Amino acid sequence: MKVAGAETTIEGAGRYIPGIDGLRAIAVLAVILFHLRPRFFPGGYLGVDIFFVISGFVVTRSFIDAQSGRLRTTLARFYARRVVRIVPALVVMLTVTSVFSVLFIPAASVMTASRGVAVGAAVGGANIVLAFLSQAYFGGSSERNPFLHTWTLGVEEQFYLVLPFLIWLWSGGDQKQGRRRLALSIGALGFASLLLSTHLYASAPNLAFYLMPSRFWELAAGVLLAIGLPGWQEAAKSAGLPARWCAYLFSIAMLGALITLPWLQAAPRITIGAVVAAMILLMLVVARPGYMPPIWLETKAATYVGRASYSLYLWHWPVIVLLRWTIGLEGGIPLVIALVLTAVLGLLSYHFVEQPFRAKRRETYTFPLQVVLAGSVALLVCACVVFTVFHAERSITLSRMHYGLLADRTFRAGACASSSLVEPLAGGTVERWSPRCPGKPGRARLFVVGDSYAWSYGSMAARYAAGRGAPAAIFHRNGCPFPYIAPIAPQQAGCEAFHRSVIATLSRSVAPGDVVVMASLRIDRLDPDRPRGIIPLPARPAAAAMSRRRALALLLPLARRGAILVFEAPRPVFRAMPYRCSDWFNRANPDCRGGFRVPEREFSASRAVMLAEYRELGAVLPRAAVWDPFPALCPASVCDAYRGDRPLYFDSYHVTEHANDLLYPAFLTFIDELGHPPSETNGR
Repeated sequence: MKVAGAETTIEGAGRYIPGIDGLRAIAVLAVILFHLRPRFFPGGYLGVDIFFVISGFVVTRSFIDAQSGRLRTTLARFYARRVVRIVPALVVMLTVTSVFSVLFIPAASVMTASRGVAVGAAVGGANIVLAFLSQAYFGGSSERNPFLHTWTLGVEEQFYLVLPFLIWLWSGGDQKQGRRRLALSIGALGFASLLLSTHLYASAPNLAFYLMPSRFWELAAGVLLAIGLPGWQEAAKSAGLPARWCAYLFSIAMLGALITLPWLQAAPRITIGAVVAAMILLMLVVARPGYMPPIWLETKAATYVGRASYSLYLWHWPVIVLLRWTIGLEGGIPLVIALVLTAVLGLLSYHFVEQPFRAKRRETYTFPLQVVLAGSVALLVCACVVFTVFHAERSITLSRMHYGLLADRTFRAGACASSSLVEPLAGGTVERWSPRCPGKPGRARLFVVGDSYAWSYGSMAARYAAGRGAPAAIFHRNGCPFPYIAPIAPQQAGCEAFHRSVIATLSRSVAPGDVVVMASLRIDRLDPDRPRGIIPLPARPAAAAMSRRRALALLLPLARRGAILVFEAPRPVFRAMPYRCSDWFNRANPDCRGGFRVPEREFSASRAVMLAEYRELGAVLPRAAVWDPFPALCPASVCDAYRGDRPLYFDSYHVTEHANDLLYPAFLTFIDELGHPPSETNGR
């Protein structure tokens, strides 16, 4: 969570301030330790807030002191320095990490998000991509995205686009004029940003966390310090040693408490505390460099880590994520490996990528437009390379698991095939398969409705369309079981709108004899930390009755049109995920300790609860039935996620194409027994 480091030499002052790099060292170490051991450093992510304050200060002073009479010249030099500072190390990290991600991370859904974030990072918009991906920073899927940390670069790069024009607009192009007007304007914008951030944390936390407008107030704190430097610097210099010690101890104690004490972790209050502490420390090291109390921030070790903090930050997160995907991060040995790799890669980047480019100060100052153009071209080329690498992942990955095991949506039956079309529907999708060899008139059409469980039946729907010569469709929205039936966890916001859209669509097209299969996650996922997993408890009678009434209200319109309503009985789930545990480099990962074999009896209690609910609904609905995939997936007393060496599951609960192949004959027999004669035109 580091922002791109700015220079620590304050132009115009003509001196290097080592304490600023000392502050950077605190920030980057806090972030690295948080990512490695969050339970010991629950507030370590506040390092990013320290970086934002520092960046706001240093970049503002750099721009103000470098202003010339022409805006064009000033902007060209400003952006040239930013390009030299940020782009080379970023391009190398994005390229190398993309290659290693494709090699060692199975081509799962998280890789689609990773590709988007990586390309976004190359064009300064990773934070925008993440804000609208519905990936919370502290969520499980985000922990496995090797480019997640680049969101801070997006925030800072967007800040670079705004800051020069704000300064120029309110200072009139003259650093000595309009200082008061500039401070008032930045202060007002910063306060508005804080209010926006506070509001969004309650209503849209992803937007509050990732977007620049809701982070601007932290950068504005540094900007205000930079604008008011001549005034507060003299006052700070004249302060006595006891006052400086009190300020220093207060800010250090506040940061230490916020970083380490779990009961203080409440945003945005904790962020405000970190910003205040960072401002105090920044004032101390700038006002009286070389004087106690913060002299330890100016030691060679602290300043060295601070100078290398940008590269250390760029590499620490890819290292952590790739270890998380391979050998895991539990235990002391992986921790040491992560720290060593971060240090080696970060310092190599600092000495052999960052420093050589930053040493070309004359070229940067003399040919700023050329530097900006070269940097822009490098980023665009990097974005193309990243996209190309991810596009070729199926051919270059070292993993035997690929998303095609789950998402193969095509099927050919002899000379016949089915083609699919995907359309959005109320936050979800509807995917339709049309047979190229239509069967006899009156063939039952197949509609599958539900959450991602339904979506994983794609290859079976494609086979049905091609083999039976009848259209098939899957309506799905992640996290939205259809219908919602207690006692499974309450449905998410937006599911009701999806349900209404599904019913409206089906009511216009379903005909007597058509089959509507309701496939959803109706058994709780197993927990690898609990030996017998989690079995859902029966719902309270009132809650069960309410969900039953809502389900009937949804389904009766379809039943009245003559549709055959099929409830999918709960199928097995597992504690470990095959796509994360099936390769030579990840089989020993602690995430795999749950295993791929679960006794069938562990599912009996939760299945009994749900089957009883189906019986209650079936007693009211005409032509309702229950299809049970359990016998085909678990023919023995112990359920196995593999059949031979072929996975039946991609993760712990979504079935693969191979499982679809095993289930299809049983499903077809089930459909035929409901009154449709076996007349498949072609076999597989």
